[in-house]
Amino acid sequence: MTLGWRRLMGALKLFAARPSREGSRMTRSASRRAFGLALVTCIVLAACGGDDDGGSPPTADDLDGRSFVATEIDGHDIVEGSEIVITFDAGTLVIEAGCNTQRGGYTIEDGVLSVDAMAATRMACDEALMTQDTLVAGIVTAGPTVELDGDDLVVASPDTTMKLTARG
Repeated sequence: MTLGWRRLMGALKLFAARPSREGSRMTRSASRRAFGLALVTCIVLAACGGDDDGGSPPTADDLDGRSFVATEIDGHDIVEGSEIVITFDAGTLVIEAGCNTQRGGYTIEDGVLSVDAMAATRMACDEALMTQDTLVAGIVTAGPTVELDGDDLVVASPDTTMKLTARG
């Protein structure tokens, strides 16, 4: 897109550099060229502005009955041999992050996930799995933003972003 933008800017300079035939007053043809260029510029910018390749904020209905598996947590490794699964079911969020199962009610408003106090099983596991449980619970209870793009879900707290994909 950079090359196209440079060409557009070059065309603007070309039109701006052409003096009118009547000194400082713009002739009718120069006025038409300026209007046409402005119109083309608006169309090009409008076409470029809407393509962010990102998801959109889902509603609770968009997620209800779906499970997502974490593929990445920024700044953290998923414990080898474990799987992080987040399930949305009838207003309840369930997290299985390798050790304990955690659950709590949730809502989504304006792309922000709000989770009620989480109840959890109390199994003793390897320290790495227990740390992973705490990390994932911390992300979802921090009032993160959520974006859904097809089967990809992004949960972004102020400190960490978790990327998940729908379980098929």
